[in-house]
Amino acid sequence: MGYHFQMESILSVLDDIPAEVEIDGKLYRCQIISVKGLEVYLALEQNLGPQITEAIIRTNLWFLLELLCKKYEEAESAADSMFKTSRHLFAGRSKAVAVGEPPRYELYPDPPNESQKCAIEASFSRTLAVIWGPPGTGKTRTIAKAVEAHLNAGRRVLLVSHANTAVDRNIFQFHQGIVFFQG
Repeated sequence: MGYHFQMESILSVLDDIPAEVEIDGKLYRCQIISVKGLEVYLALEQNLGPQITEAIIRTNLWFLLELLCKKYEEAESAADSMFKTSRHLFAGRSKAVAVGEPPRYELYPDPPNESQKCAIEASFSRTLAVIWGPPGTGKTRTIAKAVEAHLNAGRRVLLVSHANTAVDRNIFQFHQGIVFFQG
C-alpha cells in the first residue's frame, strides 16, 4: 500500500531503499519509493487504512554498504568470467605479507586502541575490509593507519565510500601521518 507524507525536515536518502516507519508505537517495514523536497512516498506491506496522520520514518544508514558487501561476496564466489576484472582489482597481485608479520604503521602521536588494532589486522587477512561505526569512534584514523600498513607491506589499496568527504578526510589523515618503513 502506498502512502504520502509531508516531512518536518528534509530526508536525505536515495529512492527505493528499505526503512521502518513507526505508527502509534508499532514498527512496520517499508520501502522509500521517492523523496522530493519535504515529500516522501512510502510503500508498506500492510494496509493501514486510507490515511496516516503521523509517522516516524527510520532509515537504515548502512543499507548501501551492506548491499555492496553482499554484491562483492556474490561476485567473488562466482565462476563467471564477467567478474575477472573485479577479482583482479580486489584480490590484486600485490606483494604478499608474511604470515604472522604484524602490520607496520606509526604508533605516535595517537596509538590505535584495541578494536582499531583488530580492524587494521583484520584488513590484512581479507581482500575486502569494511570499517564502520558510529561517529567519533576513530574510523578515519583507523583507515589511515590501515592504508599506511598496507602500503608499507607493498600492497595496493582501493578506498571507497558513499561520500567524497569521507574519502577526502581519510586521504588527508593519511597524508598528515604517513611513515614509510624501510626494509
